[in-house]
Amino acid sequence: MKSRWIWVLSLVAATSFVAVGQQRQKPSLKSQGGEFAITEIDKIYVQSFDGNAVRFDLEGSPIKGKSDTQGITFQSSRIKGKMVTAKGGAYLDEATLSGGVKVVRGSRTISSEQIQIGENADRKGSKVTLPGAFTVTSSDNSEELKANSGSVQLVESSGDRKIQVADLIGNVFVRSDSGSSKRSLTGSRITMREQGSSTLFTLGAGFTMDSQVSDGGTTSKIHLTASSGTITTESLTGGKAAKMPLLAANLKGRVKANVKQTKSGDTTELDVESDSMLFDKLSSAEKQAILKTKSAGWADLTATLTVKGNVDMQMTPGPSYSGSGAAETIVIYLNSEMKVLGYELKGGAQLDVNPKKGGGSV
Repeated sequence: MKSRWIWVLSLVAATSFVAVGQQRQKPSLKSQGGEFAITEIDKIYVQSFDGNAVRFDLEGSPIKGKSDTQGITFQSSRIKGKMVTAKGGAYLDEATLSGGVKVVRGSRTISSEQIQIGENADRKGSKVTLPGAFTVTSSDNSEELKANSGSVQLVESSGDRKIQVADLIGNVFVRSDSGSSKRSLTGSRITMREQGSSTLFTLGAGFTMDSQVSDGGTTSKIHLTASSGTITTESLTGGKAAKMPLLAANLKGRVKANVKQTKSGDTTELDVESDSMLFDKLSSAEKQAILKTKSAGWADLTATLTVKGNVDMQMTPGPSYSGSGAAETIVIYLNSEMKVLGYELKGGAQLDVNPKKGGGSV
């Protein structure tokens, strides 16, 4: 009963008149400790009290609120849901925010016409459901995410709540820029799962990935398209730009890849098309085993790109040459800047390299 009266007194106090000659304050709903508050309310309907919870329907232009225990601030035209008082502080639960909704958490803002927020039963996380089109942006514009609908699971980690899983559906676009590194993904359905220092993307129904890394006067670009697969990158929440735009990839369907590097005005380029593609960042042992048969110029060997099944390849290995190839399998060796160090063709291999007009000779 005590918690009920805390809420009631907050409502009564918030709707009282101030000194003569001043305008009446708008109603507000606040916890006793101040860690939870909703203000700027035009219409308020308290539906029920249930133990330590109050269920409500609020309208405003807009309503503004905060929930410190969940680490969010929010605003919208309407909020239906409940607020619960519990050990550790009050929080928002079973809530639907509608009309010009903005939910801010840390440096990121979610914008949509409707957002649903629910707290996990163990208070160690929450779920945000987005039934309509939404956008997530960072305050410095280094990150952007768009989709027609989706959901996000947040979990407690080191005293903060971080994204664990995000399921994005319909016209999905994900962008992350960090210093000299730029990455983007587009597709019809993408699931993101944070794995500590990396982010795993599960991709379905067709997708495109673009990555660009600039380092020491060299710009390396990758453009990938495939029907489905998985891609692992450095964590999107890690903050530090990496030379390697990919950590791993397993792509299926008719896969197309374009790898381009520009340095001092010279461009090397590779186009590959195949039935599947596997990208692996090499362990130290794997690297040393390969280097036993390679030249000293391969010391920066970092990854392999293995393409299998009806492989076609077009390449510009330098300013003076162009070429094409075909095989059942092609292994492409890459350094830390995604520069192609060499190729290995297996199974019905064919490779033609020709000098360009005015170029060198083979």
